[in-house]
Amino acid sequence: MFLRKILSFKNIVNIFKRYTRPFWNLGEKIGLNCELFPECFSPNHVAEISLSHLWAELTNLLTMNQRFLILLLSILFSISGKISAQSGRLILISKSNVEKTYEKWLRHQDPELRFVNMYNVPADSVAYFLTKADGFLMTGGEDIYPARYGKEKDTVDCGEFDLRRDSLEFRLLDAAFRRKKPVFGVCRGLQLINVYLGGSLIVDIPSSHLGTKVQHREDGPVSHSVQVYAGSDLKQISASDSGMVVSNHHQGIEFLGKGLQPMAGTKDGLIEAITQIGKPRLPFLMAVQWHPERMEPENKLSGPLAAAFIQACNMK
Repeated sequence: MFLRKILSFKNIVNIFKRYTRPFWNLGEKIGLNCELFPECFSPNHVAEISLSHLWAELTNLLTMNQRFLILLLSILFSISGKISAQSGRLILISKSNVEKTYEKWLRHQDPELRFVNMYNVPADSVAYFLTKADGFLMTGGEDIYPARYGKEKDTVDCGEFDLRRDSLEFRLLDAAFRRKKPVFGVCRGLQLINVYLGGSLIVDIPSSHLGTKVQHREDGPVSHSVQVYAGSDLKQISASDSGMVVSNHHQGIEFLGKGLQPMAGTKDGLIEAITQIGKPRLPFLMAVQWHPERMEPENKLSGPLAAAFIQACNMK
């Protein structure tokens, strides 16, 4: 704790500014606009110089002791960053929402978790985060483009699409399976995992053979009961045989993808939760058709699921 306090960003910045203030006019000399210390440089300047040029100019003005101080501070920055990085596991969220409901759902179990909303990450930075992730959360949202499961002719029965998101989330799953990292899917996330592993979807439940025996959505979220299958991981995690869940979808699993097993369903026969069986497989894979992040944490089909996912992310 003491070391972390000493190496805090604020303390290091104050030390750096105290001992190098005489040289801040360097920014005026080379036309550098510094966002870190905006009070030191004119806001009208634009960065027009390479880092190598900057370093050459800087070293011409600094004494040996001051150069050594900068080197020491850079090392401290590195140590401080490593200490901060150990404060919580990093969860990549395929696409977050304005209310941050997914983050709140998981943070209720572990306040130290860190998140990245991958949908907003520039394409050239995605690979970096894929190597840092401790877990992947595939969230709800638009329909998956039906050509991905052989039903492109049925687009008329679908809702909105987001082809960029489809591609991004397949890339996330590629990384999760390659690096053997835990995956949790919510609503669309369950459907995506199923399609990724070769399964197919019911394009529109109300107009299918399932009909409207169970209302899975009705101009927004609805509540309905699900039955948890005996002997399943979900049964062990939730310690319940059934429960009420919040639901908001018009599609669902038709045929299961390779290596997947159902863990819960509704009375109309729709699969409501899946996991992975056989080998090779991920250390943890669970997906549910309902929205646990919109339910009370005390609900046995919400909080315990988040805790199980986080526990898997904490495993090395």
